[in-house]
Amino acid sequence: MSSRETEPPSGDAAETSPPSRRATHVEALLERFLNLPEIQVTAPPPPDPLVDRAASTLPAPGKLPTLDAFDEQLAAVEPMLEQADWEGVRALLSSRKTLPPPLALLYSIALSERGQGDPEELATRAVAALLCVPEQSETARLIVKRLLGRSVT
Repeated sequence: MSSRETEPPSGDAAETSPPSRRATHVEALLERFLNLPEIQVTAPPPPDPLVDRAASTLPAPGKLPTLDAFDEQLAAVEPMLEQADWEGVRALLSSRKTLPPPLALLYSIALSERGQGDPEELATRAVAALLCVPEQSETARLIVKRLLGRSVT
């Protein structure tokens, strides 16, 4: 071997030599990348005539409903639910122009329990709003069928 040629480092020497500056920099960048906080990206769903999507659990940014406001709306319905007063739930919620998705779902259940109207269509729109999926979603349709005790076809 000539003096210009250098021998490759032995296995022990390669393991004990300090990592290159570039490798250290890459590792630091990877560590920073892997420790970034998670983010959630959602697109605002399209408007719905009876179901107020702005009151959904996943509303468009900047239109977050307050939990207190929803709790007040639900507080009026809760005692009726406890008593299975479906006519009372139907009467209370039918007087409103729009309903947030959870109340729209309760209203559709009240309609189903009373055998009135088309609860399946309203429930599908409410579930779709809650899940932020299209109204034609098979997932929303399946949940509604199971919820209203109808056979899935």
